[in-house]
Amino acid sequence: MTIPIATNWSPPQLAGFVQELVTSRTIQNQLPTIESITSLASGLNNYRMFRELVDVAKSAPYQEFREGHPQLGLLQAQAWIELGHFSGARSLLEGLLVSLQDQGPEWMEATGLMARLRKQMYLDLYQQTRSPDQCYPEHLGDALNGYWAAYQGSNQQSIWHAINVVSLTALAGRHQVTTECQVDIGRVTQGILDIIGSNETGSFWNDATAGEAYLARGELEDAERYYLRALFTNDITPFALAGAIRQLMEVWGLTPLAPPGDRLLRPLQRKLVEMSGKLYLAPQFVQSAMGEDLATVFGQRPMSPGVFSEPDDFMSPATLLIGLKCCRSVARVEKNNGEAAGTGFVLPESALMVGGGANDQFFLVTNYHVVGHHDISQFRATFYGLRDSEDRPFTTALGPTIVASSPPDQLDYMIIGLAQQPQGLQTYNIAKTLPKIGDGIFSAGHPLGASIMLSIGGDNRLLDCKGDKTHSCTGSLDGSSGSPLFDNNFQLVGVMHAGGSSIPTLSDPRERHAANEGILIQSILTDARHSH
Repeated sequence: MTIPIATNWSPPQLAGFVQELVTSRTIQNQLPTIESITSLASGLNNYRMFRELVDVAKSAPYQEFREGHPQLGLLQAQAWIELGHFSGARSLLEGLLVSLQDQGPEWMEATGLMARLRKQMYLDLYQQTRSPDQCYPEHLGDALNGYWAAYQGSNQQSIWHAINVVSLTALAGRHQVTTECQVDIGRVTQGILDIIGSNETGSFWNDATAGEAYLARGELEDAERYYLRALFTNDITPFALAGAIRQLMEVWGLTPLAPPGDRLLRPLQRKLVEMSGKLYLAPQFVQSAMGEDLATVFGQRPMSPGVFSEPDDFMSPATLLIGLKCCRSVARVEKNNGEAAGTGFVLPESALMVGGGANDQFFLVTNYHVVGHHDISQFRATFYGLRDSEDRPFTTALGPTIVASSPPDQLDYMIIGLAQQPQGLQTYNIAKTLPKIGDGIFSAGHPLGASIMLSIGGDNRLLDCKGDKTHSCTGSLDGSSGSPLFDNNFQLVGVMHAGGSSIPTLSDPRERHAANEGILIQSILTDARHSH
């Protein structure tokens, strides 16, 4: 049985399939085949449900994706790259490349994904350091070599590998990184456009790739034309949109606040919000957070503040501006070598009420499981919405003070001092009452390890609330641990703690559902005051 997942099922239906597979080892009450599991994983990939995709892949015998069905392994490797599990992705891809023996489309895809892994490692480090010399330039060279090998292996017919050869060559030039692979960008882009022009069937990837090729050639009107055309293709998905946006922002360095990004990125961002309710934010966008810029991104239609809960509902630029300002107090918690560990946010001493409050210093709040099992001197916090004196993201070491904490099996929090104090932050308003079941719950964090993700739509409903915990549909991936949770008015409600495709409900532990679990901020503050 192969279920028609990719185009026929919504995210809640896909989550239901995952829950059934994990709990009952069936899909639609039938024993699954490797084909049906792969189809389900493909649908999850299209909606960027990467954690669920990994759960599905783990349900299949590993040997099966190495012998005859490598596609599931390729999807799992891609999910691990998206989740920032680089070592797991590398190990899986190395095994696949050995078993595929340098031949066929799956080998080319695995080679391209290995290059994608190296590219993402370089880009993540560059986002942190803003210095090519500090982010292992060999990663960029290895990525370029991998894409070039896959492009040559396809007899120069694979436009996906070709456009990455072009974009990384341009990136190496801008960053003054010397690479072994020397590429004639004009010749490769012309080859891409010739292949796309001979294909009468339009697709999102073809049109977006043509747009990027024209961008590389400096022909911006044609680039805009193809990116706009891509928005009306039948195979468009949130995964494809997010990939195009990330490529423009991270590889080409574009921003929706300045040309040519204002013309290329804004239509893509609007469409992504429409399709999935998730907004990918460049650090520059959070730093400026100007209402007029938001209005141009989201349109001038009169809107009243509220939850983006249905396709016909909107969030006003004024309300979204509050959410963007909240993002400025959010930090990526990372090891001193730059490896992402999770998310945190700051609260002032007066809100915590754990000291005299005379100087009202800021303290970092995160999950205990993010840093608590390690020496906190090994960690730092980077605020991508703030800049330091050298115009880099503001970064500070953690500690040495640990104000209060609770282990993962209790309230799973840690409140930590900062070696340097961030400037220019507004304090969060802490919600005095809990949202109602069905109300929206929003999160802000670093689930992709590079830039900030603000969950402002789709299915963000509060599902359950009992004791110290909440369950909601709010978007979350690995790296979201420690993210602040907000109500409809962007008042602080809780801290993201855990989640899964099949966890016991708070109301009846005998029942299970797909949900993300938060710890109420009031419970954390009460515990911190009592333990201090």
